[in-house]
Amino acid sequence: MPGEFVLVKTEASSLGISATWYITTVDLMQNVEVFRQEPGKEKFKKLDTPAAFFARNDSIFTVFADDDVEPYQWYRYYLVPVDFCDDEGVPSDTIGVASVAENELPVAQQIDITGLPESRSLELSWKYSTDVPVTAAHIFRAAQVEGPYAPVATLEGDADSWVDPVEKANENYYYYLIAETPFGQGRQSSIAFGNFVGRDVPLPPQNLNITALGDTAFIQWSPGEDFVSGYIVYRKDGAADSWINVSGITNLATFSDTTEKIAMRTYTYRVTAVSDGFLESDPSATVFFRTMVKEVPPPAGLTTLFREGNLHFIWDSYDEEFPWITDCFITLRYERGMTYEINIPAPSNSYFLEDAEGLVAASVCFASVDGLKSETLPFSLSKMQKNNIEISGLQAIKSGQGILIQWSEIAGDNIGQYKVIRESADAEPVILSTTRESQYLDAGIQTGVTYGYSVVYISPQGIESKPSEVLVVVN
Repeated sequence: MPGEFVLVKTEASSLGISATWYITTVDLMQNVEVFRQEPGKEKFKKLDTPAAFFARNDSIFTVFADDDVEPYQWYRYYLVPVDFCDDEGVPSDTIGVASVAENELPVAQQIDITGLPESRSLELSWKYSTDVPVTAAHIFRAAQVEGPYAPVATLEGDADSWVDPVEKANENYYYYLIAETPFGQGRQSSIAFGNFVGRDVPLPPQNLNITALGDTAFIQWSPGEDFVSGYIVYRKDGAADSWINVSGITNLATFSDTTEKIAMRTYTYRVTAVSDGFLESDPSATVFFRTMVKEVPPPAGLTTLFREGNLHFIWDSYDEEFPWITDCFITLRYERGMTYEINIPAPSNSYFLEDAEGLVAASVCFASVDGLKSETLPFSLSKMQKNNIEISGLQAIKSGQGILIQWSEIAGDNIGQYKVIRESADAEPVILSTTRESQYLDAGIQTGVTYGYSVVYISPQGIESKPSEVLVVVN
């Protein structure tokens, strides 16, 4: 008997259903009868119109079209082959097809999002593109339009609105919906977004506490409501009337005021809370902070260097240990009572005096940001120090590249530089280089010329030593 059908494809819409089968055995087949089970019925009925035949690539197919369908319903079908003697063959497998096309499945449209400030939420409402029955609505949400999106709700099929209790005001939230039907899922809806304007005014921050950490005022308080997005710390200096925002908006419930402060002055602080709707609370209770007198130690490490009538005054720098020291004042007293005061801004710790003629006394003191001064201490002029370092070990090595001058390196952690000088019979002395290395290659030499080389050491303070002995080299 003929038979053995293999389903190839089905096509369906609200207007009709069709199906195509491949026939594996066609011998003696006269026609193919189509049987259909309607929605809610138990028995199958034969359709009035049998299936048609067509051939393609030496294969035989049968196809039926059923236009007598109700929209959006499930139908079941099977085929029965009939031979020329009207004998029936083996029925095909039963298939189920819904009278709905994929593009007829519902998609959420006209999605409207309304902000509800009172409940800090967003209300979504929508309509569907078709009247295909919806069994569930899946709602997805993201904080950015590009995602990632996560499911936030699954609603009953008759739902056409939903309220989402979101976390933050004045921030956009993005949504799309997917409808579930008895016939599969519809397409994803377009993306809609919305926000609500926060109207909640925070309470003033509570339990303000202040701790002195040197000159730093460390302030802390209890965190506010969930919708508080930040805090502002205000300060009033001394008897001033105005309050200054010293923190900007901070999202922490602590703040360290590290700004420079004047000694023996009282600073008053208060804090306000700021909501995610940018509404500011009333000020908190006030707390107080009083700065103490900062120590201004006298200068130490006073040194006087002398060379050829010039003086170089040097003292220890306190910029790391005492950062409030802002100035050094040097007082110079000359013969006939003339006195000059020179201001050296910290952290500089030296002063170079080009002409010391007539100088009889020199002293230095420190001054702080508060205007307080340290004890004034004198520089020693009777024991002026010179740069007594001598360069030794000077030697020359000739090569095809030139003359390599080497000397013994000056020991120490804070060494200065070396100045290399060259002399010749028919030229003025020339400074070849100022280098931190203990050697120098002189490549600019001529054959048959006698050269003299000497080296001068320059201290970190810029004081030069006496030149070394001249090393004579015949090239």
